[in-house]
Amino acid sequence: MYKLLIVEDEENTRRALQYCVPWEIWGFEVEEAFDDGEDALEYMKENSCNVILTDIMMGRMNGLEMIENIREFLPNIKIVILSGYSNFNYVKKALQCQVLDYLLKPVDDDELIRVFRRIRETLDEEAKERDAQTVSTGETIELIQKSFLKMLLSAQIKMEDEFNAYRKLLGIKEDIIRYPMMAFEVTFAPQDNMQMYMEEDFEIIDQKLREGFISASGDYMYLIIDESNVQWRIVAFSLKQQDVERLKSHCGQKIYKFIRKLNDQVKCKVFCKVTHSVQRVGDLVGNLDVPEDGEYAKNIGQVEEVFYEKLLSRYKLFVMELDLGNMDQISRMIDNMVQELLVGSIEQAKFIVKNLFAMISEEYGQRELDVWKLTEGMFDYNVLQSVTDFNDLAASMKEVFWFLHTALEKKKMDYNSDVVGAIIQYIEQNLSGDLGNETIARKFRLSSGYMGRLFKQMTEENLSDYVLRIRMEKAVTLLRSGSCNIAEISSKVGYGTQSYFGRVFKKYTGYTPTDYCRSVLL
Repeated sequence: MYKLLIVEDEENTRRALQYCVPWEIWGFEVEEAFDDGEDALEYMKENSCNVILTDIMMGRMNGLEMIENIREFLPNIKIVILSGYSNFNYVKKALQCQVLDYLLKPVDDDELIRVFRRIRETLDEEAKERDAQTVSTGETIELIQKSFLKMLLSAQIKMEDEFNAYRKLLGIKEDIIRYPMMAFEVTFAPQDNMQMYMEEDFEIIDQKLREGFISASGDYMYLIIDESNVQWRIVAFSLKQQDVERLKSHCGQKIYKFIRKLNDQVKCKVFCKVTHSVQRVGDLVGNLDVPEDGEYAKNIGQVEEVFYEKLLSRYKLFVMELDLGNMDQISRMIDNMVQELLVGSIEQAKFIVKNLFAMISEEYGQRELDVWKLTEGMFDYNVLQSVTDFNDLAASMKEVFWFLHTALEKKKMDYNSDVVGAIIQYIEQNLSGDLGNETIARKFRLSSGYMGRLFKQMTEENLSDYVLRIRMEKAVTLLRSGSCNIAEISSKVGYGTQSYFGRVFKKYTGYTPTDYCRSVLL
């Protein structure tokens, strides 16, 4: 759904637009409605929407003045004017403000549908273009962001120049290090016997978080990461000088509005907890081990975004080879990576490898494996601090990865058994739902290919064959019990129609469900 803001001073018209127009059918939902342009402008400075439908003649600030102000910080927002005045000067000014359409009251229903259908098509096309542009780099940038936030909040960024390297890669404002920052956690838990709604609620909460924590005015910046399937970390930065108490008040209002919107939409309990509050972001930067000649400061700031992303995108390859236990390939990958790093300085290379380690740790963390503890502290980028040349860097990386490989091999059998056991339990408890490989893989934060190989290795049975077998066994059990009719059974074992279930059942057992009841059970 795209979000619509209505600005109309006449109450009856405003309420009719808000409640009597079937916006949902056209793909829109009314986010807010205001009777004055000034109130709408203030709202837009701290919130987001896709389309504004506004009158012109209103009280403190008319619609054209409001549009001019909004265009300063939201130049691409879609705006439609609905006015009772056909004055040429108004129309001319509206065109200068790049409004999409100028509708006259009383508006014809067909005309309103035509305008918003066209807007919907435009928004859909723009969304596709954004997706195409971000699909290749979005995941890597998200991991860089996670790495940055975790290191910042645990005071593991030692120098301001290291902070600035992250800042440039993530497109963060230069002087943010001098301004206030807050961090808080959002978690949720099922109420009573509501465990079945956890995954559904996760999607809703994630969406509302990303919609709610936006600052259109540019006065604040929010970075949001999902740290697990029940927890998010939100870090709020002020982008201008102010007291931290004002930032606390601002975040408090955001949290209140976020929780209020969730009340009628999720069945789980949602909790918010502040974890950090500092007057200056720089208070979390260590300023330790600063070289006297300033060489580190000069070199670390030269990290280029494209170069950095190209190297860090390989973290998945490292994880894949570790999963396969292929240390010869990892050794070759390290040699190739270090060769590419020769174009920069050793400090730049160490900075990149440090984040490679953090991303690999994050990947295993999603599987609830703490590789730092698993290797007794050996898989740690801090072991690279004493490295002074590229040969030492390659040797140290190989040694660290060998420690990780050895620890993973010891853990693998128990870990694989636990994961496959959890997958089996999930399948048995969700026979009526979607049990496709991709769906199950997303649930357990695994790639579908890796999950399939792992399941076959541990059970000697393909995952899809296992799902089919368990569904058919459940169907037979229900048929034998006589407690359900065939339509109910087909639904309980995950088939949308009785006819499709019947075809699958016959192919598997040699009988239709009806023949099975007549010939086998009697």
